[in-house]
Amino acid sequence: MVKKIAGLLLAGLLWVAFISAPVFAQKTDNLNILFLGFEANKLEMIAVYSINHQQQMQSGALFVPVQALIPQETQNFRDYYQQQGIKPLQDKIAKMLDITIAYHVLIDNEIMDETERIIGAIHVDGKKVNLKKLFTTPAGPKDEQVLGEIMSRFTQKEVYFWKLPLLITAYRRYVVTDFPLTIENLWLHYRIATGIPTNQIKKVILPLSYGPVEGDDSDNYHWQLNRSCLKTAIYDLTK
Repeated sequence: MVKKIAGLLLAGLLWVAFISAPVFAQKTDNLNILFLGFEANKLEMIAVYSINHQQQMQSGALFVPVQALIPQETQNFRDYYQQQGIKPLQDKIAKMLDITIAYHVLIDNEIMDETERIIGAIHVDGKKVNLKKLFTTPAGPKDEQVLGEIMSRFTQKEVYFWKLPLLITAYRRYVVTDFPLTIENLWLHYRIATGIPTNQIKKVILPLSYGPVEGDDSDNYHWQLNRSCLKTAIYDLTK
């Protein structure tokens, strides 16, 4: 049931290219897209990319650590996906953040070599970015710069309307999405995507703490999210 998929383009590789149909967040009217990234069949990255298209196209990526317990669950995000699949996990994340997720994209890092061939190598401060390791590379100060550069590459008309759909179609075992690849959808989302200032994209990783679960009398310790900030996280990211 679990398909060979992996790799969430940390820098937003497909984030702009897939901007969703008009299904919006409850509190922000944002477009929200869920990305799951895998390496060697293992979930390594979860992110919600959100665009505040009603204001000044503020956008950003909210990363959810896969090792954290799902609020009010006994499993972490990685184990829950392994057992339940994409739709139940998507529902859990939407409820946790109090948003509507328009669609999901799951990406296998094995497709990164072909991705680089299409968009070209990404260099930051003269150093080439290893796209194939983006999902497991620790966070760094240049992440937002990389995100903006890759977004800019993917919104080139030739890439967006021609090469990207072909990539998705030809490599279905590496890219799984419920986004309808129609001309109408692509054109609508291209118009939104090209309005995003690529030098102002934000990246936020939800903070973790390690300790016992409240109300649990056992001595087990777990990585946990700060629940007090979850309901406003997308708003804070794109206000």
